[in-house]
Amino acid sequence: ILSALAHKGDQVFSDELNHASIIDGCRLSRAQTFVYSHKNLEHLETLLRDSTGPGRRILVSDAVFSMDGDIADLPDLSKLAEKYDCLLIVDEAHATGVLGKTGRGIREHFKDYGFIPKDKHRLIDLEMGTLSKALGSFGGFVACDSTTRDYLMNKSRSFIFSTALPPSAAAAAIASLQIIRQMPETCERLRSNLRTLENAFKANGLGCNRIDTPIIPILFGDELNAMRVSHLLMEKGFFVPAIRPPSVPPGTSRLRVTVTAAHAEDEIVRLAESLAAVM
Repeated sequence: ILSALAHKGDQVFSDELNHASIIDGCRLSRAQTFVYSHKNLEHLETLLRDSTGPGRRILVSDAVFSMDGDIADLPDLSKLAEKYDCLLIVDEAHATGVLGKTGRGIREHFKDYGFIPKDKHRLIDLEMGTLSKALGSFGGFVACDSTTRDYLMNKSRSFIFSTALPPSAAAAAIASLQIIRQMPETCERLRSNLRTLENAFKANGLGCNRIDTPIIPILFGDELNAMRVSHLLMEKGFFVPAIRPPSVPPGTSRLRVTVTAAHAEDEIVRLAESLAAVM
């Protein structure tokens, strides 16, 4: 998307914790890239205000950040995009099927909490997502207007020169979307499991803030210690991968706990107890 829409002379504004695919997209586009401090909208506005040039401006952000599990401030990002005439692109990879009462992503999430008027539709110009997380398949999608769709289909090199999805993968993704639409209780069960984990962490002395997404980082700093605890948890029957450089900056190695709607309450409680025992 970025290499098709942005070119030399354009400007891209990207959160410093955006996924590696966004970083690579910025590089491939050859546009001038401005990186703002994570979710620091004052820094972003300073960059927007001080940058000059005749080219297109693009503001790009993850919806849910893949290593920290926090949520982008969509209402204010949308306001800045409108104020400074930016195309707003949001990567919903970890939000599709997760955020919002019916799993429709970050836009529904903020509408649920009353931060966005129900009748306000234009917040994001392009939403992209993956079929490989909550939907359990692989590949991805772009949600946009029909003109942009036709442009991307004819200008995105990595789309044009890659193999199409196998019919089985497309069918699996469509089936998953139908489950999300027809079974909103799945999203409710996920939110219930997040509350269970939050309470279990607190009960076992594992300090944590409110858990809003299924990505819960436990910071160690030292990568060997993170690997040690991950290995000990595996011996107890829990797969909690250690995330280390280059996936995260040096000194920020962590475990990344991921909760799903399929986990049972006793499994979540036992994870918290096991984690407290090996830390």
